[in-house]
Amino acid sequence: MAYDFQQLSPHDLETLVRDLLQAEWGVVLESFKTGRDGGVDLRFGRGTHNVVVQVKHYVKTGLPGLLRELKAEVPKVKKLRPTRYIVATSVPLSPDNKQAIAQVFGGELAVADVLGQDELNNLLGRHSNVEQKHYKLWLASRAVLDRVLHSDIRTQTEFQVEKVHSTIRRNVRSDAYPRALDILNQNRVVIISGAPGVGKTTLANMLLYAHLERGWEPVIIRRDLAEGQRLFQRGKPQIFYFDDFMGATFLGIAHRACCATKIAQLRISSRWSGPRRTPA
Repeated sequence: MAYDFQQLSPHDLETLVRDLLQAEWGVVLESFKTGRDGGVDLRFGRGTHNVVVQVKHYVKTGLPGLLRELKAEVPKVKKLRPTRYIVATSVPLSPDNKQAIAQVFGGELAVADVLGQDELNNLLGRHSNVEQKHYKLWLASRAVLDRVLHSDIRTQTEFQVEKVHSTIRRNVRSDAYPRALDILNQNRVVIISGAPGVGKTTLANMLLYAHLERGWEPVIIRRDLAEGQRLFQRGKPQIFYFDDFMGATFLGIAHRACCATKIAQLRISSRWSGPRRTPA
């Protein structure tokens, strides 16, 4: 899949470029907190060798906005005097565009060290593990949204696809989503709990959204897990979504025991719903 990177924030893009270059070069790059960077987003040094990487998003303003911003970086680069300077951007670039960017720095930047949208997509193709790690890249892409919207899933009226897509774009990347997905893949069940406002529903929506894109049939449970058992279809890839609003399931010891049994039953029966790993 080719990405335009619009779904990423500037910090997301910087982290993505760092991980791609680390995978490509086999080194560890320094990265820094968001804010004024003095012309350095990423850095690698060994002996007298000093590599500085500047990451610029500017996918919406395009080349004119990128060139204006890079001209302001020239004094910083001259002061830093790196042995190698690299510019990575989400802006799609032609050979002439790269030449124009290199000329801005007057010999401090080689044309081959200007990485545009195509180069970033090429690196993603070479390092699929990085692509999977940066789940916002593909989960919040327009292509995935279109596939979900144009599917024949009958529960779309109950699951606000575009709202969830928008939420994913704003989501700060953490290890919560990949951890939850791993648990779901390995155990066929994941329980998301925590204090109000920590993002439980958002995380659950992301998991459901990802499975919708892969063709799984969602079962939205409104009352209790017995409802899910009635809708279970052996041999069909299904994902069961139960938002236990206000913790109603966990009120009372007897009710907790009852629901724990139902969770176990649903977990066992769902093992027959398809392969152990979700389809890629």
